[in-house]
Amino acid sequence: MRAAVLVLLVCLTGCEEKPAGKGKGGGVTTPPKAGGSTKFKNATELGAFLNSKGVKGTINPGGIYDRPERPCSTFNAESGGLTFIYLCKTESDADELVGSSGKDNAFRYGRFALVNQFATRADSRKVLEEIRQILR
Repeated sequence: MRAAVLVLLVCLTGCEEKPAGKGKGGGVTTPPKAGGSTKFKNATELGAFLNSKGVKGTINPGGIYDRPERPCSTFNAESGGLTFIYLCKTESDADELVGSSGKDNAFRYGRFALVNQFATRADSRKVLEEIRQILR
């Protein structure tokens, strides 16, 4: 019995979950798990990660697409592209939003739905594809 408790304690302390994306210098350096639950708590953290990977821009929370059950932020890339970042309650909700936006114009990353609302803008399409490649 003591051995089982000891093994459990060792596993719990040795398997401690570390904050995702934090490097030695405190900067965001590695992405959280793709597809599944992410370690980004909000669009601001996701935006900081994208900036650290070379997709420079600013996150602007809220706006006309913001809802209590699905906060929306915009990622305004320095290159001119604009991506909407929705934080959905569930991955299923994010899938539904991506499905209604079209797979070429959106993708899911955990509970985030990243959407190019302006599909005709080449700069927005380019930024969305750069983000997609980084978060793969």
